[in-house]
Amino acid sequence: MNEHAGKIFEGAARHYAQYRAPYPKELFEDIIEYFNLDGKGSLLDLGCGTGEITVPLSLHFEKVIGLDPSPDMLEEARERAQKAQAENIVWMERTAEELDSSFGSFRLTTIARAFHWMNQNEVLKKIYDLTDSGGGLAIISTPGAKQWDQDPNPWLKAAKTVVQKYLGPERKAGITSFDSYRASQKTSAESIQESPFQNYEKRPYPYRLERNIDEVMGLLYSSSYATKRLFGEKVEEFEREVRTELSKLEPSGRFIEERRVNAYFARKI
Repeated sequence: MNEHAGKIFEGAARHYAQYRAPYPKELFEDIIEYFNLDGKGSLLDLGCGTGEITVPLSLHFEKVIGLDPSPDMLEEARERAQKAQAENIVWMERTAEELDSSFGSFRLTTIARAFHWMNQNEVLKKIYDLTDSGGGLAIISTPGAKQWDQDPNPWLKAAKTVVQKYLGPERKAGITSFDSYRASQKTSAESIQESPFQNYEKRPYPYRLERNIDEVMGLLYSSSYATKRLFGEKVEEFEREVRTELSKLEPSGRFIEERRVNAYFARKI
């Protein structure tokens, strides 16, 4: 992961915690069933962000480590854990590449919407070495369009067009370009097949969510390519323009987000 990884989502954590779509409950149910979780062992959540996966799954482990390079994200994660009274989680400000034997062993490692930021081959090898026999790995991702400014949801495509007007055509990842941070262009499936895990099961989880225009703005500001700080003194002008364009597109003010999350489950035999 890039040495400045902790700054990718700088200024976005509060919006991320509030406006990102929650993971489908069926995903959690399948993780629990597939890996036979029974309250024993340890969980490692890499790139844990604001704890959307870490906190709910903490109920099914004795010990949990949530690891992320962003201090802002970890602050939100601690707040989420406190509200849920999840007291068995240790939060660590580290990159996934910093994993070593001092972390101990884990029954399950999860990586949710973060694998694309990592040196995938290196991280998967380290995870495998730290995984208990019979334990496993769950990688969760949201497939997107090949071009970042395209989107199956027309309202988000329109919003991204306004982002490009203010920030340029190249996708941002914090203050620099997305490609300079992105560690791998491989798919999750390709990386798993090249890893010691090799075999995996892929499961799709479609979801549908209705947002109002304030929630759409919050979603934009939760992204690495459109954090508020990137717009500087033009942020209010940018927001007015997005709201105007979206109101033209959908006068009702109701924006339907249709997407899916893919989960890749792999066991250490």
